[in-house]
Formats: sequence, C-alpha cells, structure tokens
Amino acid sequence: MSKEKVLQIIKAAPTAFMATIEDNCPKVRPMMIKQVWDKVFYVSTYFDSPKIKQIEKNPNAEIVWMDSQMQHVRISGKTHICTDKAKKDKYFEENEKVMKMYFKAKDDPNYVLLEVEPVKVLLMESGSTKYQEIAW
Repeated sequence: MSKEKVLQIIKAAPTAFMATIEDNCPKVRPMMIKQVWDKVFYVSTYFDSPKIKQIEKNPNAEIVWMDSQMQHVRISGKTHICTDKAKKDKYFEENEKVMKMYFKAKDDPNYVLLEVEPVKVLLMESGSTKYQEIAW
C-alpha cells in the first residue's frame, strides 16, 4: 500500500475524527476540513476550543478518516499549534467557503491551525480486518 492510497481515502472522507486526551480519557470530535502538506496533517479549530488545552497538556493525538467503501486511515502523532502565517493563510484560502462559516477572516484571532506530525500511519482496506502500517 502506498501514500497515494492514504491520501485518496482522506480526500474521499467527508469528515475526520480527532482524538485528544484529557484527564487520562480520550476526547473525540469530528473535524470537517483537513489538509496534508509535506507529510504533515493540518486541521483548523477555535482558539477557545477545549482541545487546545488538551493538546498543550498532551500533544499526542490521533485522526481517523473513513470513506464510503469502509476503508479507513489512522494517523497517530504529535500535535502543535501552527504559527506559520503563510500556512494559516493558505489553509484558509484553500477552504474559504467552509472557513467563512466559522471565522470572520483568515486573521480572525479565534482561528487556530493545528499541525499533526505523524508518528504512525495505518490503513485498513475494504474487506480487511488488519491494519497495514504505511511508510510516511
């Protein structure tokens, strides 16, 4: 299996689900927009979202995508707040229609871009019961 298959599933999945940790308990929520640039995964959120404090305390997170064929991808990694203005602007511009539903503009102080640097990438294809680790 390849990186291209992983990206295909991510693109086809309407929603991603991101898990963080709070008080030693997983917290999972849907994430609509997702990007992959230079082997790093990006999702947006609000500055006042509980996940920001969770990530500050424990940067380990996992994001899961599943397409209509029941294929899914799991990305485990370290999550950080992205402070790179060019990346934040690019993310906003590439997803502007949806972003404007939640943020006034790309310089909205409540807009935060999270980057997840993968430690492990797993893929399960349709009909399979086992994950394959994908070299990332």
